[in-house]
Amino acid sequence: GCWSRVIIQLRFQMNQPEKAKEYYDRAVQLKWAGDQVHHWPNEWHIPTLMMPKLRSQPLWTKDLTTSGKMEAASPFLQEEVKQLIEVGWMQKTTQNDHVLITKGSWSELKLWSGKEWSEACLTAPRTCRFLSELPE
Repeated sequence: GCWSRVIIQLRFQMNQPEKAKEYYDRAVQLKWAGDQVHHWPNEWHIPTLMMPKLRSQPLWTKDLTTSGKMEAASPFLQEEVKQLIEVGWMQKTTQNDHVLITKGSWSELKLWSGKEWSEACLTAPRTCRFLSELPE
C-alpha cells in the first residue's frame, strides 16, 4: 500500500511526475518469494488492492453496463447490507485508508479478498453471487 501512496503523493501533491514514474518502475520490479508483488497495468492504475478481473482503462465512456446492473440490483444489495449490519459484520471491518478519514470514520467489509470470498457471504449470498458474476 505504501508504494501507491508515495507515487500518488509525488505525482499530484509534490508535482514530480518523473519521480513518480521512477517509483512506479521500481515498485513493479519488486518480487516476494519469486512472485511479482505489484500487478499494476500502468502508472495511473496503482490500487492498494489489485483486482485481476477489474478492467483498467484511461477513459470510461458512456457504456455503464455494470452501473446499470448495480442500480437494478440495489433493492437486494441494500437489504443484505442491512442484514450484515444487524448481525454484526460491520463491526468486524477493517480501516486501511487513513488518507480518506478527516471526520468520523471510514471502514470496509471485504467480501472478496482477491483470493477468496468472506464468510460474510453466508449472510449476503445474493450480493456475493451478483458481484462474482460481474465482468469486472
